[in-house]
Amino acid sequence: MKIPFKSLPLGVVLSAVLNLSFAVRGAAPHVIEVREDGSFSPTELEIYSGDTVEWRLPNRTSTIIPVSLNSNGQPDRTIPTPFVATNRNEFTGPPVRAASGVFTLSPEELPYATQDGTWQSTNFTGVFIRPRWNEVHTGPGQFNWVEIDAQIARAVANGKVYSLGFKAGSRGTPQWIFDGLVTEAPVTKLDFGFRELGRPFYQGSPADANFRRHYFDLLRAWAAHLRENNAHYRALAYLKISGLNLHTHENRLPNESVSDLATWAGPGRYTPTALYAFYAEQTALLATEFPDKDQSYALIQDGFPEINDLGEYAGQPNQVTAPIPAGATQTEFILQQGRTNHQRRFAVQHNGLQPKPTFCPGTGTHPTPVDPKFHYVGSGCPNRWVLAESAAGQVTGYQDVAGITNVVDLEATFQNAWDNSDGVFLEVYEGIGRLAEARGLPSGMTIAQWAERFHERRRALFPTLPDPFPQSHQHTFFLPDGPDGAAQTFHFVSGTSGSATSPGVYGRLTVLPVLSFVGQNRSADGTVTLSLKSGRSGTLRLESSDDLSSWRLVSDTPISTGLVTVTDPVTGVDARYYRASLP
Repeated sequence: MKIPFKSLPLGVVLSAVLNLSFAVRGAAPHVIEVREDGSFSPTELEIYSGDTVEWRLPNRTSTIIPVSLNSNGQPDRTIPTPFVATNRNEFTGPPVRAASGVFTLSPEELPYATQDGTWQSTNFTGVFIRPRWNEVHTGPGQFNWVEIDAQIARAVANGKVYSLGFKAGSRGTPQWIFDGLVTEAPVTKLDFGFRELGRPFYQGSPADANFRRHYFDLLRAWAAHLRENNAHYRALAYLKISGLNLHTHENRLPNESVSDLATWAGPGRYTPTALYAFYAEQTALLATEFPDKDQSYALIQDGFPEINDLGEYAGQPNQVTAPIPAGATQTEFILQQGRTNHQRRFAVQHNGLQPKPTFCPGTGTHPTPVDPKFHYVGSGCPNRWVLAESAAGQVTGYQDVAGITNVVDLEATFQNAWDNSDGVFLEVYEGIGRLAEARGLPSGMTIAQWAERFHERRRALFPTLPDPFPQSHQHTFFLPDGPDGAAQTFHFVSGTSGSATSPGVYGRLTVLPVLSFVGQNRSADGTVTLSLKSGRSGTLRLESSDDLSSWRLVSDTPISTGLVTVTDPVTGVDARYYRASLP
């Protein structure tokens, strides 16, 4: 870092930045202890550009949230602070990657109201919030995030994380996207027999550019909205890949009759290539809009129309002239494509895990071998396509099958995931989860203990991924104009403490320049004394120049942190430039 100083006849010294460097790497971080009540020790801290701060958290649900200032210049957690991934001083955290544990499912209809007791419970890691596309995307460029925001705010306040996906398909696809009077990009109507209030409920095709446009507009708008609130953004565990749905958030399309196939092949213009492009474009969009978040693909292995790229299908009036992708072929391609393009950020799950049957060969050995016995779909064993993704090194998880009504079967489902898979998260329906919480599980374990098992597995199987629930959070701060730029002050809170009426304790962090000019003095004999403030120890190199072209060494002086003075016995010179550096 070089800072030139110009000594004028009147003794005034001017400064300008020429070059920059950073503080010493490997230095011990500054530690801030976060207490259970959300207070900090110390509450205020001064550091230098390039220094690292470590917040030591009281538990695995504690968070650090930067806050903005209100009109009175005071920190105010009620003012949403944007999350800016490109900001080097974005210290919202800890970041959530490949979240593990036990999640519940929210209701699928407005207002997605998860019970208070679920949010407040220490048993559950988070909630899968399940909005329908048509409930939030009410017209071209029109979105209603109110109910989703309310649920996410509760997640943040209770130290929870959440997953979210927008369901299309039956009772999910907005019908205005088909109306040319409403949108300039109407989607071709596909009628698969769905009815809503006695009227046809149309679907769109992945081959329809306008269908892709509207669904991806939703995702972009959601990303922009979520980034407006750093606490809401931080708590996102998984983005659910969706948009091609039948009755649930699972990725599948109507594929139950020759009539369905004829609709897809005809006005739907469906092809496997169009299907793959839909998911490639969606996952790339999500990776761009959420560069530090993971995606989860909920599979149905044989859920897509068996049509080839010529638009041919079994049962058509004419003879088929090319092979038709049967069974799980299309799903397997999507999984391979996601794994290739996004590596471990592309998680895979199956939403139909059953109570553990005696048939499954798993012994609790991990990684779980893909035993041929698992190939029998419907046996109750974990889905073999998910197991194959685990064997390929991907993060995987499950959702319990709908209809589990007793705690015995629920715990047997936990055991199935534990003994027969490498899954790191399990989603359970809220009702049975709360029942198990109230009555207890047969083994005597709590749901929280099962969740911790999955956390431990996740840490063991993926040691290179950052722990999503650590008990510390670190960030290295840099001044935007370089180590000797103007000082900056940041305020923050513990995300799980305080509220709009009781905001809790604000911490304050001031980042100072590493080497800054403080003042100068020129004595009667011409000697110049320069005063600097240093943020680290080292050898201060002072140089001078009369023309900013050639420089001469004034001194190499060992210094400690704090105020430093150096002198130059100048004589017979009206003006001189100085630069100081800490090599």
